[in-house]
Amino acid sequence: MDIRPFPLNLAEAARRELSNRRTEASLEQAWREAALFTLATDQVHLPDVFILKPLTAVSQTWAALPYSLEAVQDRIGCLRDCHHLAIALNDADWLTDLLDCWLQAPNLVDELWILRARGEISLGLQFLGYFSQGWSSEDLDWLVEESFLRLDVPSDQAWWFLAQNNRSEARRAVREYETRLSRVKCEWEREPEQGLPQILAYPSSVMHVELNALTALTRDYRPNPQRQ
Repeated sequence: MDIRPFPLNLAEAARRELSNRRTEASLEQAWREAALFTLATDQVHLPDVFILKPLTAVSQTWAALPYSLEAVQDRIGCLRDCHHLAIALNDADWLTDLLDCWLQAPNLVDELWILRARGEISLGLQFLGYFSQGWSSEDLDWLVEESFLRLDVPSDQAWWFLAQNNRSEARRAVREYETRLSRVKCEWEREPEQGLPQILAYPSSVMHVELNALTALTRDYRPNPQRQ
């Protein structure tokens, strides 16, 4: 048992965690290791897309997953991270595959998570010039009513404004989200013993993956021509 005092900063904590980790090929491990490398080096280390894509193939995403609530929630979080990364990378093919993954989710996945993912992916595909069915006004109302889209959270505000095609307000929400992430990072640095478990629960937060996806979608241009 490791009884050494907890490190004084996140970089030390991340290096220790990396030294204790075993190699395993899972979506969760890929994201957590990328977060640890980011903390240990103070440089963003995104997960290798060539590792993520096979793990998010339709035949693999939900296969051999322990059907506990915790395991399913972890997989939902990592799959969301993947489609945010695909949006940030302008990767329409991967977004299309990820949409299929969400649509084939097991019954343990709340349909509102699927609805939310479908709308976010559709915004990404629409921005790239592809036709994709997004959220209806009824969908948005349902997501807000059930707190799957919280309008007091800047990142959720940004998605909501993008769905309304209001890029100026979406940009404002993205700036507020960026400020909030900076404040949270300072809190993690002050208390690494509490910060590291939070980061490992939400690993993409230290790589600003959702922020980068939202920033990409608030641009005023479309990288590709309209496709049907």
